[in-house]
Amino acid sequence: TFGSRRPWATACIVLVACTIAVMGALRVKVDTSYDRLISESDPGWPDYHKTVKEFGSDSTTIVYLRDENLFTPEKLAQLDELGVKLKSVPGVERVESLFTVLSIRDVDGEIAARPLMDLVPETTEEAVKAKENALYSPIIRRNLVSPDGKTTALTITVNRETRDLAFIRQQYTEIDSRLDAVRPNFERAFQVGPPRLNVDIQNGMIKDIGLLLPLSTALLIGTVVYFLRTWLASVVPLITAGVSILLTFGFMGFVGIPLTLLT
Repeated sequence: TFGSRRPWATACIVLVACTIAVMGALRVKVDTSYDRLISESDPGWPDYHKTVKEFGSDSTTIVYLRDENLFTPEKLAQLDELGVKLKSVPGVERVESLFTVLSIRDVDGEIAARPLMDLVPETTEEAVKAKENALYSPIIRRNLVSPDGKTTALTITVNRETRDLAFIRQQYTEIDSRLDAVRPNFERAFQVGPPRLNVDIQNGMIKDIGLLLPLSTALLIGTVVYFLRTWLASVVPLITAGVSILLTFGFMGFVGIPLTLLT
């Protein structure tokens, strides 16, 4: 009964608590990494990190490029240039493409392994030969090039040491800016992978909050007004809900719990 006996004291206590909570809420960070969906106390977590340490990052971004005349000197030159530019993106460990993969063939009963293309083909004949070698290899076909020879992929391995969303967004933007330079010259060109997923998840979360918050508020007010027949009665649950959410965000900010898909 303290709240009813000491309304002004209660209001001051709530006001102070909310002011402190605002300071904590401003510290809340958004973490859209799907690593957060896995418990770090899971028995397999140490083995996973050991594997990543030994074999490298498992975080890959795929750049998809499609064109009817993919295997021509002009298109392959742009593909090679794009691969070089992607290596300069912050956090990129390596880029695998048609210019880095090995072509393994049976030559006179012996295995011959050599780069699919040492240099950009200068003639149409050289480009056609490179296409034949790519489609011949079961390692390259359906991995870096489609069976019809009209689609290729660049596999970008990125470092996963940082979860900073600003850095991930920069990474996504950097990759996309390099794609913008070649998009007009290909029928289709886009990226898919952790940077894009993290950015899309963040944008989706913010969009959903902006949509669900007013809808849930309207539902709460409408339900209370319908049953109690008074607008004033809807103020109390709105205040309690608002204070509860603010205190929750303040607590998350102070103890370092990020805003994720689950929270």
